[in-house]
Amino acid sequence: STGSFCSWYQRRVRGVDLHKKSLVFNERLRLTCSSYTDYLDSLQKVIDVSQTQDGGAKDLAPILTKMYVKQRNMESKLQNLCRMLNDGCNMPMKDKLKEWKET
Repeated sequence: STGSFCSWYQRRVRGVDLHKKSLVFNERLRLTCSSYTDYLDSLQKVIDVSQTQDGGAKDLAPILTKMYVKQRNMESKLQNLCRMLNDGCNMPMKDKLKEWKET
């Protein structure tokens, strides 16, 4: 039954490939979250400086603060997505991969 072996092997290879691609995607998403956090830290420093300055820069602080709050919310959602993909996709696939290798 060479045909059944070939279909089993193809499913296993596809499963391994899907798992690897999922891990790469999750890693890149995690790096995006990290970069986004660095961006927000820099934005916070700009806001702090603009609040202490005289003149037009002080008028910019409330606008930047609103933007900062919205961006923090977006960062939280991005981190939540990363966590959900890992817990809901990568971990079950890892368990399934062990099962595929055993059969």
